[in-house]
Amino acid sequence: MIDTASAVEPGTPQSSFSTVHSPDVAPDPPLGAAKPPFETHQLELPDESLLVLYTDGLVESATRDADQGLVQLRQLLSRAAAGTVCFGAADEDADLRCLEELCDTVVSGLLPDHETTTGDAGLLIVHARCTAAHDVASLDLPNDPRAAGQARQYVRERLGAWGLDDLVLTTELLVSELVGNVVRHARDPVRLRLLRSRSLICEVYDGSLTTSRIRHAGYTDEGGRGLQLVAALSRRWGARYLHDGKCIWTEQDLEPAQAAGPGGRDREEVRSDDHPRE
Repeated sequence: MIDTASAVEPGTPQSSFSTVHSPDVAPDPPLGAAKPPFETHQLELPDESLLVLYTDGLVESATRDADQGLVQLRQLLSRAAAGTVCFGAADEDADLRCLEELCDTVVSGLLPDHETTTGDAGLLIVHARCTAAHDVASLDLPNDPRAAGQARQYVRERLGAWGLDDLVLTTELLVSELVGNVVRHARDPVRLRLLRSRSLICEVYDGSLTTSRIRHAGYTDEGGRGLQLVAALSRRWGARYLHDGKCIWTEQDLEPAQAAGPGGRDREEVRSDDHPRE
């Protein structure tokens, strides 16, 4: 269970500290102790922010209470994040190394070898990047059999405009399966969204909270293989639950020459409305 979160904003070039914010939210029960839908919280983050998620075992120990640990965590993040190259890193491998080093710094600062915790310690740091408006495309779809064809046509148009013609066939298959599942098993509103950054993200939204599961279809079954196809054709896929429905998403790899600009950012107009990077 992730108990608390903090957001770290990059500092100015003249500053040796970053700004740390701790939103005031009530956590849900531990994983496994409750069923969806879960309470959702929306937090607007500036471009290049770091989202830090942690359990109470990281900040609470036999020698300090949670409040003292939280103060120490904020101080560590403010100093350590300002000294990293995470903010503005254009290379994904360098970005990952930076985040790993930052995690090591936080853990070693809060949990030295001689100190024990009062519970399991978990830490997750996410680098939030905005996506340029021209690298995001969205289409509202009808909740009827026409939707899959309209989605495929939109995919051909948008991927052609982005120079991703070699991904059209695979992406058409992915959106056909996802949109078809929505038409058969979910309800309005239905929406397709495509995002191009370091990878190609396809999202299909609907107004249902039903859980999508991979079925093991028998040889004579006429259906039940859609999500197996989705899993086989995409790098990864998953579901995200919203206050008024859910989103099923897929991710496909892009060659460096196909990806959007550094971090997928457009300094004139950016948007990151509801896509975390899973």
